[in-house]
Order: sequence, then C-alpha cells, then structure tokens
Amino acid sequence: MRRYILLVALAVAVPAGARAQQADSPGANGQAMAAVSKMQVDLFVVSHLNEADNELFQRNARDAFRLGLEDGGVTVDGRAPHMIVCEVLAREAGAGRVGYQYVTKFFHDEAPTPTVMPIPVLVWDAGGMATAIVVPQASFAPEAVGKSCTDGFSNEWRKWNPQP
Repeated sequence: MRRYILLVALAVAVPAGARAQQADSPGANGQAMAAVSKMQVDLFVVSHLNEADNELFQRNARDAFRLGLEDGGVTVDGRAPHMIVCEVLAREAGAGRVGYQYVTKFFHDEAPTPTVMPIPVLVWDAGGMATAIVVPQASFAPEAVGKSCTDGFSNEWRKWNPQP
C-alpha cells in the first residue's frame, strides 16, 4: 500500500523532461508497452459495500488479474521496471445491484539522473466513467473484477506485443 501511495505522489511530481517524452494524455501512450513482457502487477478495490471480507475479495480479484495477464503473455515479476495497477471503485447501485468502475494504469520506472533511485512514471491509463459496470450483487465476484482489469489492459498491450 505504501508503494501505491508513493506511485500516486510521484506520478504528479514527474520532472518536466520525462513528461515531454509522453503524449499529453496517458491513454495515447500505448506504444510505451511495446516489447514489454515483464511487469509488477497490483490491484486495489475501494468498496462502499457491506462486504464482510473485503481483504479476501481484493486478494482474489488481484489473483484473477495476475492470472489473466499471465494467460495473455505477461510475465509477472516483482523486480521489473514496469508496473500495471488496476484501481476499482465499487458501491451499491440499489435493488440488489452493484456498480463498479476501474482504471488500469501502466507505470515505468525512470531515473532522472544515474545517481537517483528510479521513480514510477504514469505512461498509460484506461478506464474511467466509460467503464462503469452495473451487475446483480451475486455477480459481483472477484474473478469478474479481475477480468475487467485484465481486459482493460490486455487489449492495448496486444496491439504493441502481438503473440505468435
């Protein structure tokens, strides 16, 4: 969790030179994924539901996300200089339904100088209000949430990393 907070703080404080190499919108930077096959993977769920075991739900959704990425050709490596993070917001939508949305973000570690420890820089993201999904409460499952995050990333990643 501390690393994630650091990611958010550092994504805002990126040196101007590093940002100049990116398009104005991170969503337009899919090419940054070209030839990237190893990455760190994480998923966070912010839930406004009466989930008795939110930690278990989050862990299972994270596992589904990782497995989906691995099935698609990504190698999960906790030491890789690239990181894919999926943020999920869920809340009750009335009448036994749950609404959730996700944003998938791709970071690359950059070192402003050779003597400074690399910092994560946001280079691509997808999601937002357009990805709001409303499902029956019984269908709000960690596997479905993980798959949403996987699909949000994999479609763009495959454009730049075609599989044989």
